[in-house]
Amino acid sequence: QTASPEALHFGLVNRVVSKGTARQAAEALASEIASYPEQECMRMDRRSALEQWGLPSEGHSLLNEYRLGSSVLRRAVQGAGRFRDGAGRGGNFGDFSKSKL
Repeated sequence: QTASPEALHFGLVNRVVSKGTARQAAEALASEIASYPEQECMRMDRRSALEQWGLPSEGHSLLNEYRLGSSVLRRAVQGAGRFRDGAGRGGNFGDFSKSKL
């Protein structure tokens, strides 16, 4: 077991909330993430996690993860480049247009 300040220090977590506020903080974080303009990578990760249970082996699951991830990789790299160049910093997506995809 690791104390929360220690977990934060080691980078195991990126935030610590007061006792009794975890659900509220998690829902606020989920809402923030849902507001991001590019959701396709997250959707493919979720899809891969759900589909793995119906596949016959770990190898099949890894191939499925690769297939789904590859389908969005180009756009993910473009989005990361836009973020590197300043778009979307601080949660401001006014300059982060889907037309740039």
